Amino acid sequence: MEAHRCLMVSLLCNTFRSITRSQQFRLVNSHFIRTMASGHEFTNRLAKERSPYLLQHAHNPVDWYPWGEEAFAKAKKENKLIFLSVGYSTCHWCHVMERESFENRDIGKLMNEHFVNIKVDREERPDVDRVYMTFVQATSGGGGWPMSVWLTPDLKPVVGATYFPPTDKYGRPGFGTILTLLAKQWQEQRDQLNEKGTMILDALMRATQLQSTDTVLLSFLLRYHNFYKETSEGKQALEMCLHTMRMMAKGGVYDHVSQGFHRYSTDRVWHVPHFEKMLYDQGQLVSAYITAYQITKDEFFAEVAKEIIQYVCRDLSDESGGFYSAEDADSLPSHDAKDKKEGAFCVWTEKEVRELLCDKLEGTDVSLSDVFCRHFNVREGGNVSFEQARHLGRVTWTEGMIYKPVKILSQPIGGFIDDYAFIISALLDLYEASYDQSWLEFAVQLQEKQDELFWDAEMAGYFSATGKDDSILLRLKEDQDGAEPSGNSVAALNLVRLARLFNRQDWKEKAEKLLTAFSDRLSKIPMALPEMISGLMFYHKTPQQIIVRGERASEETEALLKCIHAHHLPNKVLLLADGDAESFLYKNVDLLKSLEMKDGKSTGYVCENFECQLPVNSLSQLEELLKK
Repeated sequence: MEAHRCLMVSLLCNTFRSITRSQQFRLVNSHFIRTMASGHEFTNRLAKERSPYLLQHAHNPVDWYPWGEEAFAKAKKENKLIFLSVGYSTCHWCHVMERESFENRDIGKLMNEHFVNIKVDREERPDVDRVYMTFVQATSGGGGWPMSVWLTPDLKPVVGATYFPPTDKYGRPGFGTILTLLAKQWQEQRDQLNEKGTMILDALMRATQLQSTDTVLLSFLLRYHNFYKETSEGKQALEMCLHTMRMMAKGGVYDHVSQGFHRYSTDRVWHVPHFEKMLYDQGQLVSAYITAYQITKDEFFAEVAKEIIQYVCRDLSDESGGFYSAEDADSLPSHDAKDKKEGAFCVWTEKEVRELLCDKLEGTDVSLSDVFCRHFNVREGGNVSFEQARHLGRVTWTEGMIYKPVKILSQPIGGFIDDYAFIISALLDLYEASYDQSWLEFAVQLQEKQDELFWDAEMAGYFSATGKDDSILLRLKEDQDGAEPSGNSVAALNLVRLARLFNRQDWKEKAEKLLTAFSDRLSKIPMALPEMISGLMFYHKTPQQIIVRGERASEETEALLKCIHAHHLPNKVLLLADGDAESFLYKNVDLLKSLEMKDGKSTGYVCENFECQLPVNSLSQLEELLKK
């Protein structure tokens, strides 16, 4: 059962990133209020929001609006540029820009006078984030958060970047300088800016940009090895992947005290992390480390996987169910401190080191702290320069109908393709861990609804959003696997798995059309879509159908299922046939009706194209079939 528990936790971690992108929805307040009664000098519309990120900005001296018609109408009525700021609640540089600029009275006055200011939580509105991040990446060569974009009143982008310092420094113009220049340009060159916005929008409809794919690549390399394990390329893929995973777990990007992986490293040797921890990283990495253990039987990988699960269950679990999407990089350095600092909770001061390691080495006056501080170059002021760790571009290491779950809401936010695809994938995995057929039935229902809402009947593939929101200028298709696999990549694998499970020709054809739609991208830039390549391999190599015929509660059945889970078998679908002719599976998978228990014992079948090899009920015989 431990293997099943690990599998369940890993798929939940992998999925709850998309499920919990937004925990709350907003209510609109029509006035920007300056009030002392609330205990804050400034209170704006965001105080009525339910997004944790938006609430962080509720008391800025900025007249913030949430994304919506009220802000759009004001921009059109007053003929002002829109300043769009996008971030998320645990983003370190979002906190920095707030402290430096959005809490600055003079900058706030400038923003309120010349712009309509909109704040967006990218975890609440990934569709808004995706459109304007595409613009920022295309025009600046990089991207990240906080994202700062200026729009015309009809929402067309004209200028965009990420973090701005409050004044001119780091070789970049200050935020105040940018605000002043754009206000002047809008007054004097309005027609040119409107024309520029139209041209940019047209260009965006024809262009996309690449992002980092590090975590997704680990999963791809392990799957590639499984398909081509006898070739030199397959062996090299495994060697590269295992070496990377070992070094990651031994380096600074891994939290050796509290477990779990930080978001990325700020240096080339992976010593100093950016301290934020993302749920989507934990979910993908725990799956990768479990797979590495299945392949190698090396306990090192199993221990890392267990520690990640311990961290997620301990620190990211919510008592009401589900998981938090991230752990903030910023924390208070002491109980009486007023300002948070990046990584404060995760580092020790020299004083703390000397107090904790005060024992003397035998026969000497040298303490353990002396040795430690000398070896790690610990100084009173610290041994890391965070000024040098400002990475605003690419870094070494790096989000019926589904609605986003909420705690308090007036109206739910519709799900996106990522939500559907990840949940369907999780449901398929959850069935293989629990053998509860209701998860498969739910997966089928969601797949049919996903096809209805997002499928492009003309060009194939899935759009990121439904197209029902008129404020989203571009209906995009995600065509790269970034920090998380794209919705289309996950959907391709889901379609093939479902087609093989239920012998659904329509889903097999849909998978083929989706892969064909991305074939040019896959041929020219395969590194952009490693997860989709995994789906392509799964499509072209006929998956095994592994079926255990027996009672779920019997020890014989449990032993056969445990044997199957001990192997890395990405090219398989797994079913438990318990003999219940009235169940969902028996009504939808005709093959099950012909399978019997051999000699009255739980029996394993390994099939391809719904044709099965001879049944077995010994573990050694099943092992041999699985190795073929």
